[in-house]
Amino acid sequence: MIKKIILAIILSLSLFSDETLQQIKTDLDQAEKDYNISKKMFNPWYGGPLITASGNVMPPKYVNIYSLLTVADTYSVNTAQRKRESIPNVINVSPLLDIGVGIVNRLDTHVTFLGLYTQQSGQHYFNIGDTTLNFDVGLLYEKVYTPALKLILAETFPTGNYENFETDKAYVSSTGSGSYATKFGLATSKVVWWWLTHPMQFRYTFNFQFFSDVNVKGINSYGGGLGTDGTVSPGFIFATSLGYEFSVTQKFVLALDVAYEYHDDTTFIGNPGIIALGVPAPIGSSSRSTISLAPALEYVFNPSSVVVGGVWFSVYGTSGTPNFIAGFLSYSYGF
Repeated sequence: MIKKIILAIILSLSLFSDETLQQIKTDLDQAEKDYNISKKMFNPWYGGPLITASGNVMPPKYVNIYSLLTVADTYSVNTAQRKRESIPNVINVSPLLDIGVGIVNRLDTHVTFLGLYTQQSGQHYFNIGDTTLNFDVGLLYEKVYTPALKLILAETFPTGNYENFETDKAYVSSTGSGSYATKFGLATSKVVWWWLTHPMQFRYTFNFQFFSDVNVKGINSYGGGLGTDGTVSPGFIFATSLGYEFSVTQKFVLALDVAYEYHDDTTFIGNPGIIALGVPAPIGSSSRSTISLAPALEYVFNPSSVVVGGVWFSVYGTSGTPNFIAGFLSYSYGF
């Protein structure tokens, strides 16, 4: 009897030993896999896609200088019959400079300066655009399970050219709206590690922009002709976009923006003036909306120095909206 008990114990220990060794081997194999993955992991660096803002704010005393050059070709206009009607190509070259600084925790500000060169049918014109003062208010810091979230407040000042255009340069002289524009919105962003060796970041933003009335004379940014004199009430703009960034490596990032923009009716009260043959000049516009895409490639030298290049083009528009394709290149440096 005792021999049977001893034999049973020995067999049990043997089976237990085999199971233990197998479990140890499995654990070691998994540890090796985890180690190999960890060697490939990195802290992701992002410079941001073209359109969608980050949900983060700059820390106090941090300064960021952002420059952007966009070259766009507007080649057609959408009609009420959902067709594209060709127009003489409008070439826009737009340099932009944005200077930002962190003020205190959860608050930063930046000023955006814009220039615009336009060429069409042999005519060309260059002038400064409207100037924007922005404030970002941090509402949430990004953590493991929560995204970064900020409130966006901005005021645009009418420093661009918007009225009394020369007749022969009527289609190229607009560089501003003539209106004080107030914008507010929200931006959020979150880095996710669904693929451990290729982290990615999602961004989402939406904003509303409202415009003051504009007194206009002559040919202007809203239309008009000889003798135009009255008041334009620009319609509000609602804009929303989704941004996505995929880390190929720490320095190389693929990015994409999907953007939607809605413009409400722009109305006019006053003397519309006349164009050729005494016909009343058109001024104002009906509501319209556009969807566009902006794929890009980011090269991140380090978290404070980033180059982003890509294209931006319209894919859908209601009646009266232009169809365009643009190339852009930006550089951002912070200290």
